[in-house]
Amino acid sequence: MYTQVTENDFIQAFIDMNREDNFSRDGLMSLYNFFEQLEDDTGEPMELDVIAICCDWYESTLDQIRQQYSNILDGDEDDGDLLDWLNDETMVIALDNGAVLYTAF
Repeated sequence: MYTQVTENDFIQAFIDMNREDNFSRDGLMSLYNFFEQLEDDTGEPMELDVIAICCDWYESTLDQIRQQYSNILDGDEDDGDLLDWLNDETMVIALDNGAVLYTAF
C-alpha cells in the first residue's frame, strides 16, 4: 500500500527525520523530481526512504568535490572536465545554485 507523496511531503519527510541539512531546498526539489521521473519511466512506485537517500546521495559544490577527490584528480580540471569525470563515475544532477547532487561511488 502506497501513499502519493507531494514535493512538500517529500521535503517535510527530511525535516521530520532531522535530515534537512543534508540537502539544500533546491537539492531536495531536484531529488523529488528525479524520483518522480524514475517512477514514470519504470512504471514502478518507489518507497520514500529518507535515510537511504541520505546514504546514497550527496550535494556538494565543484570545489568541494575537487578537494574530496584530490587523490584521484589531477587538480587542474576545469568545471566541465570535473563534471564529465563525475558523470563517468556516477549519476549527477546539476543544480541551479551551482552545486551538484551525485550518488555514492
